[in-house]
Amino acid sequence: MNIGTINIEKPLLLAPMENVTDLPFRLICKRMGVDIMFTEFVNSDGLVHNSKKTQKKMFFEEEERPIGIQIYGSDECAMEGAAEMAVEMGRIFSTLIADAG
Repeated sequence: MNIGTINIEKPLLLAPMENVTDLPFRLICKRMGVDIMFTEFVNSDGLVHNSKKTQKKMFFEEEERPIGIQIYGSDECAMEGAAEMAVEMGRIFSTLIADAG
């Protein structure tokens, strides 16, 4: 199975789950054979209000690749701002650049 340029041999994906798919859990899942995963849900309102706790949810380790960041929210402006912040943070911190989205 291919998603863009990412080839997935056995399509085993880890869905984003709030307060579950944190870094330690994702690393265990990756070592157990998950091919692609997502960070836990990242709230757009928290990002645009500069919540450090929310921003922390976007960080991942290089060995987790391929990985995606899932941003959620109900306010269109906050969603747009959150997406822009994720892209900008990705430019600053190369480990933040997600592979799927």
